[in-house]
Amino acid sequence: MSSFMIKFRIKEVESRLDRATDEDEIARLKKDIVEWKRHLHDAEMIEFEERVGFKSMERNHGVWDER
Repeated sequence: MSSFMIKFRIKEVESRLDRATDEDEIARLKKDIVEWKRHLHDAEMIEFEERVGFKSMERNHGVWDER
């Protein structure tokens, strides 16, 4: 899934969180947001790798730690 789609899902969950009233639902939605953000980070890392290439990443290995 692309980072664009994941960002869309995060916004969807955040809008549901704004309307949520049940305590259990709020907790579940907050957990979902955390998981989607982790997926977003992974997707952005993959997209970055595809864009710059693996050899470039090896030469500039500090880039991963700066994110």
